Amino acid sequence: MEFFVTVLVFAVIWAWVEILRSKREFRAQNSALVHRVWTLEQELAHASPVPKPAPQPQPQPHVEVKPVAAPPVVPPPIPVFETAAPPEPHVAPPPPPPPPTPPPFEAPAPPKRKPATDWEALIGGNVLNKVGALLLVKASRMKDDEPSK
Repeated sequence: MEFFVTVLVFAVIWAWVEILRSKREFRAQNSALVHRVWTLEQELAHASPVPKPAPQPQPQPHVEVKPVAAPPVVPPPIPVFETAAPPEPHVAPPPPPPPPTPPPFEAPAPPKRKPATDWEALIGGNVLNKVGALLLVKASRMKDDEPSK
């Protein structure tokens, strides 16, 4: 038992030392990155802006315009009158009857509950355990009562 406690103490000490070492390395890396970013920002602030080249005008495409001929004149249509009788009015068929309504939902009956006294659990879990303990105690006393040879 002492061996395991000693190993555990050494493991905790080793873990603590490793945590401290990794924190030092992290801080060193962080400070190096902060310094590098600061240096780059300073260089950017003191750099002269690069002049942009003047945009060159783009040449306009040459579009040739062709004369368009006027569309031919179409005379208006001549109205046509119907002399036939008006069509018979269309009677819509009656709508189909609505589908039958389903029967109302009835919840299933709840399962029957076991009686409050569960004899199987009482006998198997309680009475037999007590009987077994009683027999064990009696057997150990009988062994103690035997005379030694």
